[in-house]
Amino acid sequence: MDTNSNLINKFRIPIIIIDLEDFVINDSNSFFVEIFGQTKGKKIYDVFDEFNLDDFKKFNQQQKTYNLVVQASNPLKNFYEIKFEITECSITGILTDVSQFIKNEKMRESFAKHYKNEASVFFEFFQHINDAAVIADVKSGIIIEANQAAGHLWNKKVSKIVGTHQSKLHPPHMNEEAKQIFEKHIELLTDNKTDVMIFPILRSDNTEIMTEISSSLMEIGNQTIILGIFRDITKRIEIEDQIRDYERHHQLSSHLSSLGTLTAGIAHELNSPLTYVFGNLEFIKKNILTQNNKSIKLINALDAVVIGCGYISEIISDLSSISVTDDYQKVSDVNKVIRVAAKMASVDSKYRAKLKIDIERELQASISPSRLSQVILNIITNSSRSFKTPDIINNFINIEVKSQNKYINITISDNGKGIAEGDLEKIWAPFYTKNNNLGGRGLGLYISRKILTDIGGQISLESKLNSGTIVKISIPETDYYFQPPKLPLNNNEINYDLKNRAHIVILDDNRLVLDVCEQYLKPHFSVTTYTDPQLAINDAKNDIKDFYISDIMMPTMDAMQFQDKLFKLGIKGSSILFMTGGVVTEEAMKFEKTLKTDNRIVYKPINFKKLIQLITHSILKNQKLQTDNLNSKKTVNSLNKRFIGINQKIYTELLEVLGEKNIIKKYLELHNQIEKFVSNYQELEASELMDNAHNIAGTAAFLGAQSISSHLKKIEANTFNDDKSLISFHVDKIISSNIILKDFINIIL
Repeated sequence: MDTNSNLINKFRIPIIIIDLEDFVINDSNSFFVEIFGQTKGKKIYDVFDEFNLDDFKKFNQQQKTYNLVVQASNPLKNFYEIKFEITECSITGILTDVSQFIKNEKMRESFAKHYKNEASVFFEFFQHINDAAVIADVKSGIIIEANQAAGHLWNKKVSKIVGTHQSKLHPPHMNEEAKQIFEKHIELLTDNKTDVMIFPILRSDNTEIMTEISSSLMEIGNQTIILGIFRDITKRIEIEDQIRDYERHHQLSSHLSSLGTLTAGIAHELNSPLTYVFGNLEFIKKNILTQNNKSIKLINALDAVVIGCGYISEIISDLSSISVTDDYQKVSDVNKVIRVAAKMASVDSKYRAKLKIDIERELQASISPSRLSQVILNIITNSSRSFKTPDIINNFINIEVKSQNKYINITISDNGKGIAEGDLEKIWAPFYTKNNNLGGRGLGLYISRKILTDIGGQISLESKLNSGTIVKISIPETDYYFQPPKLPLNNNEINYDLKNRAHIVILDDNRLVLDVCEQYLKPHFSVTTYTDPQLAINDAKNDIKDFYISDIMMPTMDAMQFQDKLFKLGIKGSSILFMTGGVVTEEAMKFEKTLKTDNRIVYKPINFKKLIQLITHSILKNQKLQTDNLNSKKTVNSLNKRFIGINQKIYTELLEVLGEKNIIKKYLELHNQIEKFVSNYQELEASELMDNAHNIAGTAAFLGAQSISSHLKKIEANTFNDDKSLISFHVDKIISSNIILKDFINIIL
């Protein structure tokens, strides 16, 4: 609802959102509140006495709009016309101030009542109506009078309006239609005396303007005339279109968010039982293999169950990876998203055509996985439904992905029935579809274009009837790519062993998960398990263990709170690992992202071999860091004695994370990169020089070589400005700084 509030507050007209089922006002913008006060949570018919629920329900069965004139409750007592537009789940009300219009109508009725035989008095009043007004003869449809406001609306002299047929007020292509509408209009007026319709008019400069026409029959003297009041509603229609567009976008975001929450919830509920199903199956199989009377059929049956569980786990993992909410992840692994989307679409496509995917390398796009998967899924689905008959030999859908100029270009082509030339412009409009019989809603391309436009991307389509279709998608590429650090393949690669048998604590609200974890970890560690987080905290207060493992989603204490309590006891993050079968809340998603970056998370169903390896590696690393920290303090103190051109705070933090051996390697790589850069920078093209300077500057900043980073950034800027003298100046500075960097490396060594 906050999203809706932000949305409708952008418009400087009063707007309300009403629930379609119970007619409660769910939201309103500040302009509405100023006029009618705070009405959120109230029934619409309790706020407006003029709102007739029975009339509205009857009206709703026939069309999707409903108009109502109400009077404000504020001291001004202005009149407002509310145009209600009905969607699938809500009603949007847009208010227009019609006080002057109502005033004119009341004045006109008053004059008509008291002076209906006084034509001169009426026509005097007629000229002073603020809205455009014309009078036409009922029988002939000829305009017999128009006021000055009408002259302004049609952008022509009143004398040019008077004497013409009423149909000439409208666009030429609608003349016949206008005549027919006028005749029906007269019939309605004869029965009801007044009528309102929306119809375009044509100005003298050939521009069309949409107007709302309020008409009534009047007797002036012995003549029956039709009085038409025209109001320009162009702005109102623009705002209504914008609101509809925003509402569709909001509904899309809500659907994606709901899908992400639902998928995460399902994943969490399924992955926990899969953990102990997997674990116990492997345990049973291991015990059978140790027995003399082992049954091959039984072992094969267990293998089949394990494989089946693996398929279930993979499907859950795929769904989770493309259903995360946008606030959680703004970068997509294009390769993975296309693979998963293709797998989801294969339910339909695998029986219709052969799908081929060609991706040149791993690519990262600046778009959330959920939105990119929606686009790819829409296009593949459209392609698979374009085939008249299933034929997996001759029918094809090809997906090709290439990177060019910082954009990822995705081309999806098929040899289906194609699209007729007359339909090519219509396909981008919402709800346009020719696949109703196949479940199409006509929103796929509209939503896809909206998603891509929002992130600075593009989509285009080429097609010929009976010759297939080519869809081209372009999205911004990003250099960001997270890859967790690799663990040693086995414990033998580590040059030191655990000094003592490590003691670990495992926390999960599911006792079956704890049992299988204990079963696999006890041969390697001392294990204590808890289902209550507070009991684990109380235990840590008395005796801090070597390592802690906790589920993220806990009913009585969330993972962030549990970690904070451990931090207060002096336990470091490197001694805490989290596991999850899927997170649901936004806070948990952000926390999961941090853990993933730190390589402090495992996913259910748990691979226990990797878990044992990760625990062992972390404990050994912590033991080594305790020793290294003592040595590093001595090293940093010696380095402080001379200028080294390195940010010492960054160096200390990196030393703790990477270790001395790895950090030396990083500085040596930077030194060599700089030497290569300064030796051949004059031979590089401007774009190559800028790219090299930019990349090395990022590495230097990461390692705390801020002086080098600063000069490289200036080289990048001066290359863009083609200032060769300044480029040469900064290269000299970098050469000097690189000598200092070499001295710094020698001191560490």
